[in-house]
Amino acid sequence: TPQDITPIKDANKLLPGYLMRYHLSGHYSLHCYWSYSSYCKHSTQMSPEEITKQLDELLSRAVEEQHRDAPSASCFISGGIGSASIAHYLQGDKRTNLPTTAYSVSFTGEYPEDREACDIIADTLHLDYHPGVLNPSDLIHLMPKILWHLDEPLADPNILLTWRLCEMAHGSPLIFTGMGSDELLGGHQRYLEEEPRHD
Repeated sequence: TPQDITPIKDANKLLPGYLMRYHLSGHYSLHCYWSYSSYCKHSTQMSPEEITKQLDELLSRAVEEQHRDAPSASCFISGGIGSASIAHYLQGDKRTNLPTTAYSVSFTGEYPEDREACDIIADTLHLDYHPGVLNPSDLIHLMPKILWHLDEPLADPNILLTWRLCEMAHGSPLIFTGMGSDELLGGHQRYLEEEPRHD
């Protein structure tokens, strides 16, 4: 369900980065108080090398701080640079002599290049790698259970992969993912488009 639409009649979502002001007269107004595109308007004096160094330090410290009190950690890898980067920092922040456990799931026959990338990432970083596969029959068995656990129906096939990944990693005290890397690095065109204001 895109944007502010919901499957519930006369109910809408308040989108991220928006606030709603309710007036005693009975009407309301929506205000965009933050949008990713605002960051794209600012120039920087930092060189690409300085930006890379700062991002490296921030990611390294973030992984270290989250990992500090956990006896072990796992990660999900998808073949993308986001999850591969987190796996890299996690493997470098060793708490034990054991390799970092990594999980990936793919649909049967879909995107073999992603599966191959996961294999390369796991081999390069010496991860304890556990790949999984979802078959068409899994859709029939899993979808009713998954939908029951969601706040609203979600028409994203990746929810199946996420469910299976969580099943596989059940029992791990701490799990890292690359979720949010597209948002952090502006990986989608929509992050460059300015949010309209509604009053």
